[in-house]
Amino acid sequence: MLILSRTRFFNPSLSIIVFLLFLVIDNIFAAEMIDLNAVSLEDLIKIIHIGETRAKELISLRPFFSLDELTKIKGIGEKSLEDIKEQGLAWVSGQFQTEAGNPVIKEPFRQNYPAGIVFSKILPSPEGADAEKEWIEIFNQNNFEVNLSGWQIADSVGETRKYVFPEGSAIGAEESLLLFRPTTKITLNNSGDELRLLRPDGSYADSVAYENAPNGKSFNRTISGWAWSSDFTPGEASLISIDINAAPLKELVEIVHLGEVRALELISLRPFYSLDDLIRIKGIGDKALEDIKRQGLAWIDSTLEPPKIEKDLAAAANSFKSLDLTQDKRVAKSPFVYLIALAVAIFSGAIIFILKKKLENAR
Repeated sequence: MLILSRTRFFNPSLSIIVFLLFLVIDNIFAAEMIDLNAVSLEDLIKIIHIGETRAKELISLRPFFSLDELTKIKGIGEKSLEDIKEQGLAWVSGQFQTEAGNPVIKEPFRQNYPAGIVFSKILPSPEGADAEKEWIEIFNQNNFEVNLSGWQIADSVGETRKYVFPEGSAIGAEESLLLFRPTTKITLNNSGDELRLLRPDGSYADSVAYENAPNGKSFNRTISGWAWSSDFTPGEASLISIDINAAPLKELVEIVHLGEVRALELISLRPFYSLDDLIRIKGIGDKALEDIKRQGLAWIDSTLEPPKIEKDLAAAANSFKSLDLTQDKRVAKSPFVYLIALAVAIFSGAIIFILKKKLENAR
C-alpha cells in the first residue's frame, strides 16, 4: 500500500519540467560567459569597452592567460579592465589546471633576457672611409657571460637596416664587443641617427641618439651622460655603471632623477632586487624609472636574489591577487543570473514543500 501511495504522487510531467528548467538555466550561465581565446568578433564586441577595432586587436594578441592581460589592448586601462570584470561576461579558457585537487594558475612560458647590455660607444664619422671604419660598441654590465643569439641592433634614419646577432654570439662578463660597419651593414649618418638594441623577443634593451657627428670623435657613454671625445680606444670600456646596492651617495646622485634626498632614501631601502623596485622611492614613477633605465648607469647584480621566505610570500600574494573567480566559467556577476538562481531556489523549495504535504496526507 505504501508503494502505491508513493507511486500515485510521482508526477512524470513535473519531473520533466524541473529537468528542462535546470537545462535552460545551465545554458543561460554558459551563454553569459565569453571566452576571450575562442569566441568570434561578433561575440567579443558584447564585452563592455570592446568595440570592433579593439576586438580585432584582441584576436591578434591571443592567447590570453588572464583577464589582466587585456591592458595590452590600446585604450584598455585599469578602469576599463575593472568595468569588464564587473560586467562578468569575459573569461579566459584553460586558465586553471588541477594538481592534487587544488587550482593552479597556468602561466605562459616567457624567456627571460638579462638587463645590463647597453651601447657604450659609437664612431659615426671616423677619420678615413666611413664604410670601413664606422663602428658600434656594446657593453655587458653583468658579472656573467650573456648569450646574444637573436639580439638585434637597428637604426632609424636614412637607409635603415637591422643587424641580427648570429647563433652562438656572446659577450663576456663586464666586457665590450666591437662591431664594424662591414659586419652590421648599418650606416651611421653623420648628420644624426638613432640606434636601438632589442632582445630576441622584441623588447627594448637600450638606445642612443646623436646629431651632427664631429669628424674623428666617438660618442661615449659616461657617468654624466653621453659625450663626444677624441680620446678613445675601441674595445676599452669607458662606461661607468652604478650598482645601486653598493654605490656611495656621491655616485648615486649621478643617476637621473636621484638627487641627494632620494639617494639617501634609496640607501635606507636597500637591498633592491630589480631596477623596477626603484618606484618604492617617493617621487620615482613609471616615467622616471624609464629615464633611469634609458640612462643606463644604474644596475643590480643579477645574482642577488631575495631570501626564500620573501620569494615565497611574494609568489603567494601574486597568485592570490591574480586568482579572479569571475574568470571561471562557473561564476558570473550578472544580476540577471543571480535572480535566476534565486528563482530556482524558491521554485525547488516550493516543490519539496508540496511533495512533503502530499506524502503526509497520503499517510
